[in-house]
Amino acid sequence: MEERKKRHLFLTGAKGVGKSTLLRSLLAGKGPLGGFRTVRVVHPGGANVYILPASGDENYCEGNLLFTCGNTVSPDAFDRLGCAMLTDRQAAVVVMDELGPAEAQAFAFQRAVLAQLDGDIPVYGVIQQARTPFLDAVRAHPAVELVEVTADNRNALVEDLKKIW
Repeated sequence: MEERKKRHLFLTGAKGVGKSTLLRSLLAGKGPLGGFRTVRVVHPGGANVYILPASGDENYCEGNLLFTCGNTVSPDAFDRLGCAMLTDRQAAVVVMDELGPAEAQAFAFQRAVLAQLDGDIPVYGVIQQARTPFLDAVRAHPAVELVEVTADNRNALVEDLKKIW
């Protein structure tokens, strides 16, 4: 790892490789946090994905449910909840954990994410490897540093990234 040249850091890699765990390690001691995190909760009938404030409690309820896996994703929850969580101007760091193809039709949310990337507050995030115009725009943003997390490099990355981020 070399000297940091970009304002925003996004981790990418295969599902389950430890991107969000690595992100949490990088965020320790950086605060206050703005932004959001998504949490997948498995239940007997499938799995639900919730959006929570980056520094909030584990409060899973109908009010912060983004979608049930396997069902059609409504952009309304992303546009309403995600946009609201990206407006904290007092944050030292904005968290976006995680961005993926489910936001493909959430155009207000997409605009809010890209506007945040144009701003001065550092963004630390996780982005899925899927290819969509929105995710490709995030990856291509001139202020975004993209780091791939693998099973082989994830342990070394923690210390390497902490030195420069």
